[in-house]
Amino acid sequence: MLAARDAGQVLAAGDAGDAGQVLAAGADPPASVTAVAAGIEPGTAVPVIPRGLLNNFPAQVSSFIGREAELAEVSRLVTTCRLVTLTGSGGVGKTRLALQVAAGLADAVGEGVWFADLAPVGDPDLVAATLAHVLGIRQDPGRPVTGMLIDAVGERRLLVVLDNCEHVIGACAKLADALLRGCPNLALLATSRAPLGIDGERVYRVPSMGTPADGDDPGAIRASEAVRLLEDRAATQGVVLAWDEPAAEVVGRICRLTGFLLSARSFLTYAGGDPAAAARDAAESLRAFRQAGDRLQVGVMLGNLGSVDLSAGDLDAARSHLAEALGILRALNARDAIVYHAFNLGLAEYLGGSLGAAEALFAESLGLARRMGTQRHTAYALIGLALAGRGGTDPGWSARLHGAADQALADLGGSIEPLEQRLADAGRERLRAAMGAAAFEAEYAAGRALTSEESLVLALGEFPARANL
Repeated sequence: MLAARDAGQVLAAGDAGDAGQVLAAGADPPASVTAVAAGIEPGTAVPVIPRGLLNNFPAQVSSFIGREAELAEVSRLVTTCRLVTLTGSGGVGKTRLALQVAAGLADAVGEGVWFADLAPVGDPDLVAATLAHVLGIRQDPGRPVTGMLIDAVGERRLLVVLDNCEHVIGACAKLADALLRGCPNLALLATSRAPLGIDGERVYRVPSMGTPADGDDPGAIRASEAVRLLEDRAATQGVVLAWDEPAAEVVGRICRLTGFLLSARSFLTYAGGDPAAAARDAAESLRAFRQAGDRLQVGVMLGNLGSVDLSAGDLDAARSHLAEALGILRALNARDAIVYHAFNLGLAEYLGGSLGAAEALFAESLGLARRMGTQRHTAYALIGLALAGRGGTDPGWSARLHGAADQALADLGGSIEPLEQRLADAGRERLRAAMGAAAFEAEYAAGRALTSEESLVLALGEFPARANL
């Protein structure tokens, strides 16, 4: 459908035959020639798409990472369907994928591939005018803009990208329908959080980038799409990621839990030692997801913001953000995020002195980690319960859980993050002082000798509801 044609063709001719010759030959018409084409009366100047410009793509300042399968499938759809709409949540990569597809097809669409960014357009009545401006069409104030677009495009073989249609979707649908009916060789590639909903539309939902699975080794983590993208963007910020096993696991977890690219900025600023900037970036991403109505990403970003608050020592803000996040994530049954943010809220409650609330949250995280089979989350939750469990009234039980947690970490060959490590070390020292070194070491060794299932039974015995999450 998208065969190559000369980009310099101009819709202008003395009569219908001359117009056909100009379109076929790609020649410049005489300046005195007027048009008779697509219902335009003799003597009326034809709107002209400028000669010599194949596309108006915005310059891309970063590399395109991954998305090989999506790129191939969308390219196939665009060459077989006249209207393809890329849908998906805000920040998932619809625009970048559309630009990459269009760039790959530019050589096959000899008369031009054009990009119309509709994000700044607040008035639906200006959608058609925006596209006319992009195409360089001289507008006649006395004529409807859509009609002028149809006249200018005519039978040309063009691909037009309509980006960010969601906030003016009715106007986009109306314009797309008119253009497709009036311009038989035009193809449209739209991006929107929702389909346009017109005849002939093929909808392709852009998935999140591939992320590493929990328990992947550093090589598999680094090879995943989301991590490759994060590493590339980190390098542009001067942040070099470490790839030993503990560091790789943290990077993998970040990519699983963030609503990737917007929130990656907050991770990079935090990794670069600027938690205040990380909090600002996370808050910006949160506002964007709220505006988009994407509840899952709102929940994830609230949790990420709470984690930044927790690391910065702002317990009130951490509690507020993490509690709101968990309410959303529980309603959506987003287990990968719940298991992580329930633990973080448990830490905030523990540091704030609410041991009962902390214990229940650690038990929730552990019960879910048990069902998911995620060993690292299991180890973290065991540490949490060892710190807050039973209100500190059973030191022997806590000492055994410390031993079980350390054994779980040893089995994984990993370590824990600095805050959790400091809390665990301080907890063990308090128990050793309270129990006596010999008694503590005996209980601790007994905990390390437990099987993983025995550790879970020990930890969750008083929380059957949480254990069966």
